[in-house]
Amino acid sequence: MARGMYVLCEIEGVLARVSHRKSVSDADADALIAGDELIFSTSRMLRGFTRSGAEVALISSRPESLEASTKRWLKDFGIDYDWLHLVPHGVNFETHIKRTLAEHKSDLLIAALVHDHRLRSALADYHQRPIIYEVSK
Repeated sequence: MARGMYVLCEIEGVLARVSHRKSVSDADADALIAGDELIFSTSRMLRGFTRSGAEVALISSRPESLEASTKRWLKDFGIDYDWLHLVPHGVNFETHIKRTLAEHKSDLLIAALVHDHRLRSALADYHQRPIIYEVSK
């Protein structure tokens, strides 16, 4: 892919309100993902970025085993995205963040919508200095 602009958006706590399922096993998570609430203001921001020509990369602390249910949730809420980055088996979230940023190093990260402090911390030292929108409770 040629160098393009992209926005990085975290799913948990930014695009999806997931507080109803604080501690649940992966076996139960498939059913509970369907109950996640869309954070409407974030979905509107993503549409605006898309209209301005930016691509959307979604990042999540969810394991790759939940890819199908995550894609179903995104489709049900009409969320358009270009990349979906879920955590591979055996990889911690910090490593997942580093790998995701490295995968997009030839693209220009213009903004990030974050909630998790680990993602916020990784972006604070990121060489491209994107605008960071931090979502808090």
